[in-house]
Order: sequence, then C-alpha cells, then structure tokens
Amino acid sequence: MVVLDNHVSKPMWCCSDNDGNGFFGDRYFDPAEWLHGLNLVAGQYRGKSQVVAMSLRNELRGPRQNELDWHRYMQDGATTIHSANPDLLVIASGLSYDTTLGFLRNASLRLDLADKLVYEIHRYSFTGGGRQNWLVHPVNRICGYLKNRFEDQAGFLLSSDAPVPLFVSEFGVDQRGVNQADNRFLSCFLTVIAEKDLDWALWALQGSYYLKSGKVGPEETYGVLDASWANPRDGAFKRHYGLILNMTQDPRSNISSYYTLFHPQTGGCARVGRKFIVHVGDCRHSSRWSFDSPSGRIQLIGTSRCLRVVGNRMRVVLSTDCSGASTSWTYLSSSMLQIGATIKQMGRLCMEWNTTNSHTILSNKCICLDADDGTCLDDPRSQWFKLIPTNVI
Repeated sequence: MVVLDNHVSKPMWCCSDNDGNGFFGDRYFDPAEWLHGLNLVAGQYRGKSQVVAMSLRNELRGPRQNELDWHRYMQDGATTIHSANPDLLVIASGLSYDTTLGFLRNASLRLDLADKLVYEIHRYSFTGGGRQNWLVHPVNRICGYLKNRFEDQAGFLLSSDAPVPLFVSEFGVDQRGVNQADNRFLSCFLTVIAEKDLDWALWALQGSYYLKSGKVGPEETYGVLDASWANPRDGAFKRHYGLILNMTQDPRSNISSYYTLFHPQTGGCARVGRKFIVHVGDCRHSSRWSFDSPSGRIQLIGTSRCLRVVGNRMRVVLSTDCSGASTSWTYLSSSMLQIGATIKQMGRLCMEWNTTNSHTILSNKCICLDADDGTCLDDPRSQWFKLIPTNVI
C-alpha cells in the first residue's frame, strides 16, 4: 500500500518552526499552489489501486499556526483531493508538528467524503521536548503521562459520538537499541498501538542517505535497514513489532473476544507450554485469556485454570484453584502496565519476565510503584504486561 504525503514545499530536511514550510502563508507555503498540487497528484494516481490514501500536509507548525486557518485549508484540501480521486482516503494532520488534534473536541471538520476521512498523529520519545524525561523521572509516571496525553490529543477521536479513524503516521526509535529513552518510549507506546489496534507507519525504512543537510552518505539510525540496505538494523525487529504487524480487532469477526497477554519490552506474549508452564514467546502462537475485572481472575480459555502467585521470585502457575488473593490480579502502577496481586505477608507481587530461565513469567516485588515522588528511577519494563483485546485467530 502507498500513502502519498505532501511533506514540504521547498525541498529541505524537515522540520523547524521557521523553515518557511510550516503553515499556510509561510514563505514557501502558498495555499493556492498547494491546492493545485494536491489536485494534480490525486488525479495522477486515480485508478491506481495500490495508492490507498493521500495526506494533506506533514507536521503543520510554527508561529503562524492557528485553528481557524487549519479548518479552512484542511477542508479545501480534503475536498480537492476527493473531487480529483474519490477512491483515496484523505488524511488530515494536526497542529504542533502533528502532535495534537485536541482542538477537534471543540469543532470537527465539516466534510462529506463518503467515510474517506482519516486523522493522523505523530509520536516520538522527544515529542514535546520530553526525551530526557524518560531518563530522569520514574518511567511508570512518564509512560502514564504519555498515554493520557495521547488520549487527550488524539485517542478520543476513536471513542467520540462520531468516531473517525486514526493513523499513527509517524513514530520511531533508534533501531540500534542503544538509546535508553527511545527503548523506554517504545515499550510504552507499543501498548497504546496494540490496545487500540491502530494502523501505523514507522520512521524510517532507509538505512542511509545519498545526501542530507550537505553531508554525503550519513546513516539513518532510526532506519529499519542498516547502512547497506541489505539487513535489518535490529536483528529482532520482527519479534519486537510482531504483535502490531497484524490486525487484532476485526469488526467483521465472528470470533468471541479474548485477551492476549503482551510483554512490550520483548515484543512477546504469554504462552502456555508443556506441564502448563507459562512463558513469553512468539505472539503468533500466544495463549488466549479471559479477564474478570471484579475478581481479577485471568483464566486460560478452554480450561478451568487461572494464573496464580506462588511466592516471591517463583514462577506464576496455572492453577485449578481460582479463588483468593493469589489469583486476584490488577494494574498497580500509573503506567497501567504492571499487573500484580497483593498477598498477605508478601505484599504486592508483579508479573515479571524471567530472562534467566527459558523466559518464564515470575512473580516478584513490584518495581517503583510508589515513585510519584521521583525517588525510584529503576527500569520496571521487565514487569510491564498488558492484556490486549482481540477477536482474530
């Protein structure tokens, strides 16, 4: 599938507030020329089934940006594309580098595009200048803040009275795995994408550039491909992104909804193996779970067995005894990613990925639950699990 993207008017590396490409009326961004270009390109790809969508403009930004002009020109641009090529989805970006669509709570776009309108949003560890936050503040708190901001700025569109599709048209991380802020961001944001089953595009594919900002041949460390363009930069790429590569919520499915227990740090999911041992493995073969919110019971579908705490640093087991506090699981942290049980004389024990013993799932003392005072900066991601609703095989 191809999504056409109107990136900049004057060719240059994108983006800055004052590059002249940011908003309607900027030095290089003439609205009439822009509309003419949209019409030409949309018409050129009419009848080309591999081209499925066209984005109105990448990352609107800068001192001129305002909601009134956004509404005016987004409506003009969307109508122009739809008139020239009614088969295309029309993708509208937000403000402030496409990080917010929150202003649509007050006034939505008034368009009749035969259900062809899609909104897009971008997210990175550095969105809003926040990359350092992932390193100097409690990770659970920053992840919780990201999730709440995402809902306020974009996610609400999916659950409004008149829901509209949302496309994460850019997110990305240093694919070498050496940037800890990016790694923490990715583990958090993967759960957002998976839980909402959002369509997405990753920055970027390319492993290097012929020329970038006057430099010849620089590498793109965010590139999925390495500098040779022959191999993935992250050798475990398919595992890390495996769950979100496939649809998890199909509105046409006749399959009863169930949960996948996702571990975002590894990209794996809980699987039940021989002798009912629970471990983290390939999400394509994940086990199916039910979750009863009042009791906190997480039960393996098709059996009478539930996940149960045995003790600290011990494997979580599948037990036929589904009663009591040892089988009562709840989200305990502000990230809503640490699933734990409160056991008398043991305290709060969280699920944890065990790296030393066949990737089994343990129960262990919860990491940094009381971190709102900023005193605990340990990395809790080994304990991050999320129940992802799904209704596909």
